[in-house]
Amino acid sequence: MVTCDFDRESGRAGVAELLRRAPGLTAVVAGNDNAALGALAELRSRGLDVPGDVSVAGFDDLPFSRDAVPALTTVRIPLADAGRTSGLLALGAREDPPGGALTVRTELVVRDSSGPAPG
Repeated sequence: MVTCDFDRESGRAGVAELLRRAPGLTAVVAGNDNAALGALAELRSRGLDVPGDVSVAGFDDLPFSRDAVPALTTVRIPLADAGRTSGLLALGAREDPPGGALTVRTELVVRDSSGPAPG
């Protein structure tokens, strides 16, 4: 695991560091779609096939994620619903959830950047 920012260049740098530590890695899960696209770019620049050599996934399901090459597997988060609920909680218009933690239902969107582990 590496910690980096949530932008494309940080995704590239994060994957470079992961490959330095574990040259045979088979999957990368980025903190968001922007970082995942940077990871895709870095893997391609090293001649690695996605998903043949390494699977890549992100979070957010931003509109451009389906247009990436290969199309990005991602976790869809209902951002508008989460924002609306957060606003209602902040305004006191909704009762706090039990234990103070609100669960947000997400959805895995499997596209072309992920596949079975090599071998």
